[in-house]
Amino acid sequence: MCAQWILVDCPVYSRNNRHRLQRLQITSLTPSDAPELLSLYQSLYPTLGWSESYLRWQYFENPAGHAQVWVARDAGQIVASYAAVPLRLYIDGHVNIGWRVQDVLTRPEYRGRGLYHELSATAARFLFDSTYPLNVTFPNEHSHKAFIRMGWVQAFQLPLRVCGDTTAVRRQPVAAEVVSINGFDRRAEQVWASHVRRSGLGVDRSVAHLNWRYCSNPKSEYARFHLSLDGSEAILVLKYFQREDGSRWSHLVDLFQSEPGSALTESAFGHWVNVSLEQTCKFMSCWAVSTSPLDPILSRAGFVSPPGFNRWLLVNANADVPYHTEERRWHLAMGDSDVF
Repeated sequence: MCAQWILVDCPVYSRNNRHRLQRLQITSLTPSDAPELLSLYQSLYPTLGWSESYLRWQYFENPAGHAQVWVARDAGQIVASYAAVPLRLYIDGHVNIGWRVQDVLTRPEYRGRGLYHELSATAARFLFDSTYPLNVTFPNEHSHKAFIRMGWVQAFQLPLRVCGDTTAVRRQPVAAEVVSINGFDRRAEQVWASHVRRSGLGVDRSVAHLNWRYCSNPKSEYARFHLSLDGSEAILVLKYFQREDGSRWSHLVDLFQSEPGSALTESAFGHWVNVSLEQTCKFMSCWAVSTSPLDPILSRAGFVSPPGFNRWLLVNANADVPYHTEERRWHLAMGDSDVF
């Protein structure tokens, strides 16, 4: 899936209509433009780990295809961007390409001049098409309403669960056999196939996607495990992370299993607790939809949704996609976004 070249010339004004930009151009990013975009990302978000290898991995090495990245230029300089990464989405037995919108940003001195509207309108002409049955995004609180105004639909609040202090947490029993994974193979894909048939919606965890997402990411390292118990299997992916304030976190970024029973989930949770303690993580977090076998285990262990947390899954459905706004029908995990 190659990047599409477009060129839009349009005047854009500030809100008080007194400052007109020079000739604005909106184009789709090509690999040769990537260094300039990377420089913008690094200048605006110097602590987020943007590098040449990470940008290439994110936008050009995705097994689902190349990203679509629209950039706004003023006098030839990139001043804003709007990115969409392709995803293979499982929708009730069928796999189709959809898109996850991310990395929507504008240079501070250009904010309030309508650039977001122009970029999102350009992107919508591509994304809001029946070729793509379902698109998703996880905007922050500042851009949530802007996405709604552009036609995205609010599905449900992200099901974040957090343990705020592990000092009183004790090691857990683990009945399952647990084996570390260096790379994913067909067995993991088969576990996923059994899992997603029960929910109906989710980013497809093919072998190619799992290895790209959890083994090749140059910015993040993940701990990957295969669990088995009484003929059932599960895949567990964790990430240990130190924030800028020095706090050390353990994130459960993915968990799916071949059978719906809670015994294997208990072992996955126990292993997560144990390795989090070994890694001296004081905080633990994950996403757990309300109907998952993990949710009641988290509740009993004292995990809560943090006060004030207000991030949502937004969707754009271009076809008749059943249940796409219902949390219970999704397999949704932190690994689908890395929103921590």
